[in-house]
Amino acid sequence: MSKRDERSLISYLAIILAHLYKWDNYTGIASHKTKGGKNWINSIVNARKEIEDLVSDMPSLERFIESFETIQKAWEEALKIIRKDLLKNGIKNVNLPNSCPYDIIDILYRDVIYEYKKKYNL
Repeated sequence: MSKRDERSLISYLAIILAHLYKWDNYTGIASHKTKGGKNWINSIVNARKEIEDLVSDMPSLERFIESFETIQKAWEEALKIIRKDLLKNGIKNVNLPNSCPYDIIDILYRDVIYEYKKKYNL
């Protein structure tokens, strides 16, 4: 497993985590009309597909994904994304959790498409 593969995996996990967190806590900045929430959902789905492809090409990454250290590194990257997006929307000085609030099941398998459809009665 190369460092590049590890960095890619952490990057994809960070995207998923950032969008899950915003979806759970800041849907007010994601207007249904502008499809902001839908873009988050699409990003989660796409990042999961990229992770699936990475693991398919390199099965040893599977153990790496599930480690606390990997998830925490990804969360630290996700926090940067979240803060940047919130600031862009005029939201400052928020207290975000230091530890990742999601487990690997949420990260890889939570049915966010269903949640989106349910939220907007689609």
